[in-house]
Amino acid sequence: MTLYEWAFQFCKERGMTEKEAFAVVERAMLHPAAEGVRERWGESYDDYPEPMRKLLTKAICESALDWIQKENPKAFFKPLFDGSIPS
Repeated sequence: MTLYEWAFQFCKERGMTEKEAFAVVERAMLHPAAEGVRERWGESYDDYPEPMRKLLTKAICESALDWIQKENPKAFFKPLFDGSIPS
């Protein structure tokens, strides 16, 4: 599974539709914390170092929360991205 596929699946597993997950992953690709990942989206997730996985997860969650705030403030899946419910 590539980093991009993992990020997309991460969002879908937390309740997002494919369209929503795509929008969030595209937003996450522009997140400052994901700068080093942009050129590696096609690489295997399993080969990516654990500290960088955590940074990528943080970028995805922050991007998801930004998207939720702007597009769907009452999204039922918001707690799975803001940390109020462990996923």
